Amino acid sequence: MASLAQIEARVRAGITLLDRNIPGWWKESGVETHQRGVIDLRKLNITSGSDCVLGQLFGSFDDGYESLRSKMLPNLTECDYGFDFDVLRDRGILNKLWYKHISERRQNALRLAA
Repeated sequence: MASLAQIEARVRAGITLLDRNIPGWWKESGVETHQRGVIDLRKLNITSGSDCVLGQLFGSFDDGYESLRSKMLPNLTECDYGFDFDVLRDRGILNKLWYKHISERRQNALRLAA
């Protein structure tokens, strides 16, 4: 099992990858910067191919992974970006961290807009 710090670093790597390739990926609705789906935090489920981060953005985990794979660093996997888990026990932590980071971005955007 990875440590919390290791899982956090993986999620941050995934966030950076998404930021570089899909500006505004974290927004709730009205995202005009990409033609992908929108992440519904109520449905976020890292174990679901359609409700995980990539599944909600690309329609399925596999489609998302294929779209981003060429942009990932060599020798790194989807687990290294926090999109999947090595050990089943890590899945709850991954869900919580993705939820936390997306929620924080949305809240910060609302504060800046006010």
